Amino acid sequence: MDIVREAVNFSSAQAFKRNINIELETLETYIGITGSKTQLKQVLLNILINGTEAIKNNGRISIFIKKDSRNVYIYIRDNGSGISKDHLSKIGQPFFTSKEKGNGLGLMVSFNIIKKHNGAIHIDSEEGQGTTFMITLPLASEKALPHTP
Repeated sequence: MDIVREAVNFSSAQAFKRNINIELETLETYIGITGSKTQLKQVLLNILINGTEAIKNNGRISIFIKKDSRNVYIYIRDNGSGISKDHLSKIGQPFFTSKEKGNGLGLMVSFNIIKKHNGAIHIDSEEGQGTTFMITLPLASEKALPHTP
């Protein structure tokens, strides 16, 4: 997916400065989704930036994409500090942040964008082990896909 590659390329400089490796495993086939490319890229960037900030140094962010007959699944996993159980239930709420300089709006906006695109975000995290974001988005219908001659 082009938007995933673009988000990785955009966040690579910050990751490189902190010696964080971003690994991207993509499907070789075209995956069509409908919606705003800019907004979806904003969601991916937000999650990638949060991941790099959660990693002290010498870390790893892995991204892989799966799909089935109805949805595409984008998994973004970091080996950062993880999120406590009590914080996990508050993620996405306005003005909730565990960052010293954060405002808590980035993930709230991300959740709203994905919901507006008829998708969902699921977060799995364990303190000291890292965090995985799973973004689910519906595939575009055949009518909505660009046709190639």
